[in-house]
Amino acid sequence: VSKLLLSNHPTTCPLDPIPTHLLQAIAPTLLPALTHIINTSLQTATFPNTFKQARVTPLLKKPTLNTSLVDSYRPVSLLPFIAKTLERVVFNQVSSFLSHSNQLDVNQS
Repeated sequence: VSKLLLSNHPTTCPLDPIPTHLLQAIAPTLLPALTHIINTSLQTATFPNTFKQARVTPLLKKPTLNTSLVDSYRPVSLLPFIAKTLERVVFNQVSSFLSHSNQLDVNQS
């Protein structure tokens, strides 16, 4: 959890109560509580409701597109920092399991 906390980009989502760079700075202090939250989530197979919120913003697909057309944009979901960390923990565990149990197709990208 510590590696993931510190390796995430320090961008802050408007839904984050604490700026990400500050959270990373005090990571050693928060690590036991965050690890407990993540472990509990994994053990109970639940994803906390507060982690399910996202701020969706439009992002121009290409700088050359017409900015007045709705089709020129795609939605981008800004997720809370801790939710992204939990997602990365799950991804790493599933990837590791599939890799070690030889269940990944060699042609899978």
